[in-house]
Parts: sequence; C-alpha cells; structure tokens
Amino acid sequence: MKKNSIKTKIMKTKGIFSLTSVILLLLLIDLLIGCETKVIMPQNPEKIDTLSVQGDAELSVEPDKVELTIRIETYGKTATEAEQANRDYSNRVLEALKKEGITDIETRSYSLYPRYEWNDQQKKSLLEGYTANHGIKIISPDVKHIGKVMDVAVSAGATNVDNVEFTLSNAKKIEVQTKALETAAKRAQEKATVIARAMGTTVKKVTTISESATFAEPPIYYTSKIFNMASAERTPTPISPQKLDLHATINAIYTIG
Repeated sequence: MKKNSIKTKIMKTKGIFSLTSVILLLLLIDLLIGCETKVIMPQNPEKIDTLSVQGDAELSVEPDKVELTIRIETYGKTATEAEQANRDYSNRVLEALKKEGITDIETRSYSLYPRYEWNDQQKKSLLEGYTANHGIKIISPDVKHIGKVMDVAVSAGATNVDNVEFTLSNAKKIEVQTKALETAAKRAQEKATVIARAMGTTVKKVTTISESATFAEPPIYYTSKIFNMASAERTPTPISPQKLDLHATINAIYTIG
C-alpha cells in the first residue's frame, strides 16, 4: 500500500513539474517575441578630414544687345484727334526704323486720357483736350550706333526717349557664364592643391560643389528730355556702351589625407 501511495505522489509531482515547465516555456517565448532588437553603433565614427576652398573669377565683356525705349506723345481737342495724331506719328517712326534695318520692335505701353487745366475765373478744372501716349521698345545688336537709331526715331516723330540699356543676348550670356565658371573651378582646384601640399597632405576627391554666376547691374542711361518733332536737323547723339562685369564663384569641399 505504501509503495502505491509513493508512486501516486511521484506521478502527481511530475505532472505539476511538467505543467509548470510548459507555462514557463510559453512565458519565455512570449517574452522573446515582444523583445526589440537594438544594434548599438559606435558613438564616434572615424573622422574624415576635409578641406573647403572657394574659387573666384571675374570677366568684363562687351554688350552685344541694346534696348532703347521711346515714346510718342500727341494731343488733340478730342480723344479721336489725339489717337489719330499718335497713330500717324507712330507709323512714321516705325517706317523710319525699318529703313534703318531695325525689325525687333514692340509696343511697351499705350494710353489715352483726358487733360484738364485749372481755370482761375471759374475756380475749377476744365477739360482742355486729350493726350495719347505710345511707348515703343527697340532691340538691336548694333550697340555702337544706337545714338543714330535714336536720332532717326526722334526725327520721325518720337517725342520722348525714356532709357537706353546695354545687355547680352542669351547665347552670349551662356558663353560668358560657362567660361567664368570654368575659370573659377580651376582656381578652386589649384587653391586646394596648394593648401594641401603646404599642410603636408594631398587632395583626394571632391565631395560637395556649389556655384554662382552673377552680372553686375548694367548701366541704364535715362533722359527726361522731350524733343521737338520739328527739329529734324540735329547732330548725332553720342552714346557709348560700357562693358558688363560678371562674377563667378565655385565653393568646393575635398577629402584630404
């Protein structure tokens, strides 16, 4: 009887141990599944030595395009009279310019408005007539003879010359910017090589590059003079174009070692 009792207790104990093992195993699996794996990287990776330099280049170029802005201002007792007079003079100016070989012409503005003057006797402004204004832009590659073009326009009927601006055509601008950036890049490379050699190291490769190329504001010639359309005989107006300045910059970072 005692042996059977002992066997029963042993079986019960084994059953308890087996159940406990299963529960612990399940808890361990659940714990492992819920764990987050973390990889700890070194806080101070190997330092890479670099050298930052700047290369500059400046170019002065002759403009190959000029823009001349003129106006034709006319008056009339009625709006129709002012508009008709402006149309006549505008046609004369355009025909004269075309005879000079100027074909790149565009209207920049046009306005027609009433003109009032103060009357001291009646103590109020009275309508005196109408004013028509036609603004025209002339674009030409002949920068050296723009003074003559202006004289032709004025002799034909232009009453105002607003401004003269010398600039570059798109093709010329791209050509000049490319040349300036190439020069700036070479100077940056040369500077990096010289500095590295002086510091007892060598230039390996470039890692970062940034660039800029900007033109200085071109000079604009203004005139507020209003010409008399009847004065066709005048000496040629001397207008000399100035060179345009371009500044290019290359910023580069090189690895050294």
